[in-house]
Amino acid sequence: MQAIPKSTANPMIFRKAVQIVRYVESMIIDLPEANHHLVDTADRHTRYPFKFLKRGIKIAAKGIATWVLATVGVGALGGVVSNWVPAEAQPLFSSMLGVIIWVIPVGLALFPVPSTYSFYGVGESHVKNAADFISKLGLTNEKELAAVRDNIGAFEERASGRTTALRWSVAAVWAGVVYFIQKYVEATPGGPEFFRYALAVAVGILLTAGWFLVVEGYAASSSLLYKTIRFALNEISADPQRASESGGTSSVSSINENSPELNPSPPAWDMLPPGAAKVGDPVERGRRPADHPTQWQVDADGGHQRGSK
Repeated sequence: MQAIPKSTANPMIFRKAVQIVRYVESMIIDLPEANHHLVDTADRHTRYPFKFLKRGIKIAAKGIATWVLATVGVGALGGVVSNWVPAEAQPLFSSMLGVIIWVIPVGLALFPVPSTYSFYGVGESHVKNAADFISKLGLTNEKELAAVRDNIGAFEERASGRTTALRWSVAAVWAGVVYFIQKYVEATPGGPEFFRYALAVAVGILLTAGWFLVVEGYAASSSLLYKTIRFALNEISADPQRASESGGTSSVSSINENSPELNPSPPAWDMLPPGAAKVGDPVERGRRPADHPTQWQVDADGGHQRGSK
């Protein structure tokens, strides 16, 4: 059987798309990739999910924080004003204050202006660093960028499918809570005491709300990941000189060739251009100098590090 000739072409677009996702995934949760592929794989199945959820919950909880702060603020202001309200008007004032405490915080949480929430939690530094990294992959023309966008779109569709399933699970949890509360009422002769009934309802609401927050946190992190990539690709499309200025002909080895996503057997290093970094090369990644502990930068070899000046 005739041997397949070795290729000298740049790594395939799919591989570059996977590299981008893995890099941005690490960047948004501020956790550098491990140098060894086994350690990195273990990290992505253990530490990454918790930090990924934590990042998204912070985004998803902003509306809740607004509601809580507004409720406390309006309630405190109402308590101060009530000191000047005549005693005969206190009942009417208390009723009005109850309505205001409910309407204003809920309105602020549900109807914020788009400029405060429509960016998916994406920051300018994330977009810049992602664009710098993508430039290092040698994506220099719109045809390649379009192909990467298509691949990223396919990855995002898969993540969206999981998010949809998780949101349906919230409805299932709430249905289960209602069912068990109903059975509890039916099983109690003469009906349950009000306190116990209220406690059961409160616990059910808290369980549902907690699971809802976790699911929406996951959805928020997924949106942050893929929107950061899309915004970075737009930056490169708008500034074609970025790739050439960054040495865009070089290849990047930020994703280990032994990664199960790529299935290289053996690793196809012959596909990389001369001079490209290989697994085992002394590439320093994930460094954290003390002076700038959280700033992400892009190495000359295309890997990433934090804290370089």
